[in-house]
Amino acid sequence: MAFCTKCGEQNTDIAQFCVKCGNQMGAMNSSASGSVASSESQTFVVELIRSLYPGSKTICVSAVVIIISFFLPYYGNGANAVTVGGLWWLMPIYALLAVGLAYLTHIGEMSAKLFSTAATIAIAMLYAPQILIIFRGGNEIAGFGIGFYGISLGFLAMVVGAFLNLWSITKEMET
Repeated sequence: MAFCTKCGEQNTDIAQFCVKCGNQMGAMNSSASGSVASSESQTFVVELIRSLYPGSKTICVSAVVIIISFFLPYYGNGANAVTVGGLWWLMPIYALLAVGLAYLTHIGEMSAKLFSTAATIAIAMLYAPQILIIFRGGNEIAGFGIGFYGISLGFLAMVVGAFLNLWSITKEMET
């Protein structure tokens, strides 16, 4: 198959003109093949995002919120996470693990979908002990400020996303 150098449309090898834009087909230069490959990868990402359950999309957005919020205290006033507790450093790892499980919900069989949804709920619930540790420490929360609240909101959204996935899976099982 040949690709048009102007629009990237896939054409037969014997085509003299592009079926989409009418451009004359010829030898592709390397910059055109690079743009076609880039276009194909962008199309893959867009289609992947469109095909995810709404809950998985929520989990991915919440992971971004968690990771950004994790670094806010260090940017703002140099808070020291070690004084609050060692589990604080696991927050971005929890978020990335939840994104991986959201993808497994997309590609797996029904049992894998149910397992990954339950695991995402469990990961989000791992944040609850961290809240107790922070509040037990008393005034350390003042050092984390917006980062603490952003992470809390992110994990809450992650739980909501996991339950949305569970709802989508049960709807899928009914059909």
